Amino acid sequence: MHELDRCVVFSGSQVLVDGYVRAFEDGVMQVESEDVLRGGADPGDEVSLLVLDEIRGECHYWAQVGRVRARGLDLVDVEMVQAVQKRRVARVRVDLPCSGTLEPQPGFTAATDASGGAEGAPSGGPLTFTVLDVSAHGIQVRSRARLTVGRRFAFVFAPTRVPLALTAEVLRVEESLTGYRYGCRFVDQHERSADELFRFVLQQQGLQRRNRLLG
Repeated sequence: MHELDRCVVFSGSQVLVDGYVRAFEDGVMQVESEDVLRGGADPGDEVSLLVLDEIRGECHYWAQVGRVRARGLDLVDVEMVQAVQKRRVARVRVDLPCSGTLEPQPGFTAATDASGGAEGAPSGGPLTFTVLDVSAHGIQVRSRARLTVGRRFAFVFAPTRVPLALTAEVLRVEESLTGYRYGCRFVDQHERSADELFRFVLQQQGLQRRNRLLG
């Protein structure tokens, strides 16, 4: 459990190791780091640790130092204190081309439409965009289409274990050199889709962390 997940070991408020879990079995955890230990530690010292698990979220433990190595610690009597799934703050950067359907702008009537059917038009229609980051409750996207706060678009998010039909509402707009960036929240969202997205976020965080450590 926790293999290659990020792990931070504390002595009081001092960080001893900021690395990853090499192995965890039968109450013994091996923590490795790419750097030397940041502070002093001796066998028998009590420490606390935070593990960022792909599935369980933030896992907090108490433990004792069993052995001190140049770039890590062997911890014994590891005991979980709590696990916290911070779904609303956990997010991951991605680069996923996507397409969906833009809903008509509130108050739209065909008589006032002068857009000529352009993408992002008040009448709605197809929308292409790139997902830049994802959380369980929202996304940031980039698009060449110009949208206003409050516009909604529906799309299918396919990278999760089960494709999710989602509707996003624009909360923030930022103009960029390549178009526009939109901060969006999901609306009318089921609990199951939030769970799937949270799982996706943690899995991607773990994969990106592994690639940095092993690459």
